[in-house]
Amino acid sequence: MPHWTFLVVEVIAFLFGGLVLREAWQAGRRDFVTMLVGMGFGFAIEVFFVTQYAGYSYGDFLVDLPVLGHNVPLWVAVGWGTIIWISMRASDRIGLPWAVRPLLDGLLALSLDLTLDPVAEALGWWNWTRPGQAWGVPYDNFIGWMLIVASISFFVRLGYRWLKPSWLVDILIPIGALIPSVATVAGAQLALEKIYPHLGEPLTWLIVAFIFGGILFPFLQKAQFPAKNPWFLTVVPLSYHGLMLFLLLATPLVGQHPELILFMVTATLTSLTVFRHGVLNANAEA
Repeated sequence: MPHWTFLVVEVIAFLFGGLVLREAWQAGRRDFVTMLVGMGFGFAIEVFFVTQYAGYSYGDFLVDLPVLGHNVPLWVAVGWGTIIWISMRASDRIGLPWAVRPLLDGLLALSLDLTLDPVAEALGWWNWTRPGQAWGVPYDNFIGWMLIVASISFFVRLGYRWLKPSWLVDILIPIGALIPSVATVAGAQLALEKIYPHLGEPLTWLIVAFIFGGILFPFLQKAQFPAKNPWFLTVVPLSYHGLMLFLLLATPLVGQHPELILFMVTATLTSLTVFRHGVLNANAEA
């Protein structure tokens, strides 16, 4: 596959990572540290799945970090932090109870991954060590996106609910959230491995997604929608989705699965609507 695609996604990830990190800095110490921790958390998760779980391996990117004989691209960690933070900012703006916001964060992150992973697999950005089920991608990966983002979001928010704001708390809460988040993800992965032989990954993913959505639905009906949103809640998702749609047309995947065009257009429109307005709602303010 064209190696220029590797450089393109790296440049875009670093560009938006830097711009959004600047927004987090301007939003305050708490947001800035949370985004940095999101990057570190994403990197730790990638190291675990590449070295210990051996679920996939990465292609050769320009900026790789060698860990235990495996390369982990730096842009992936930057992308994790960017997606985690903008998802949390989106859910913070629509008046949901703090405890259910992580569920929306997980679904928002999933909305981006649904267009990213099929194209990434086709281009060789990463390669799964077992047969993929959804256009070359295991459904376990989609479950992971929801659980990983929801877990770090939940424990960061929980810490701030318990402790009063201060410069020390603003720094330590996101860092401290790493331990229970990693434990939650590891425990969930062990539980999922027990469930898959009985239900299969596709059905398990649907069940987890419906649980997330089912809990959120009544709260979203009462949500307050802002009239205006920060630029990054539109530009970042649009850029990632747009890049994946463009690259889809440049890979053999589009010939093998032309239905992906409709799927990715639908996922893109849904993602943008949710990031901008919180939920598909005819009464939401534009």
